[in-house]
Amino acid sequence: MPVAILDTNVYIGHWEQGLYEEQLEAVRRAFIVRHLAVVLSELRRGARTREAEQRVLSLYRLARI
Repeated sequence: MPVAILDTNVYIGHWEQGLYEEQLEAVRRAFIVRHLAVVLSELRRGARTREAEQRVLSLYRLARI
């Protein structure tokens, strides 16, 4: 199966504004989503709330699988 890498702005747009739901679902069905260290780092650095920190932490956990 092919691999997809999502940019930081996709995660932020989805989490903060609810954007890209249909597109992300299509990507999840067609690709294995991998997480780049730089994207995870940017998300972690930008997390301003406890909820945001938990979302980023869940991505870190997935990236370790």
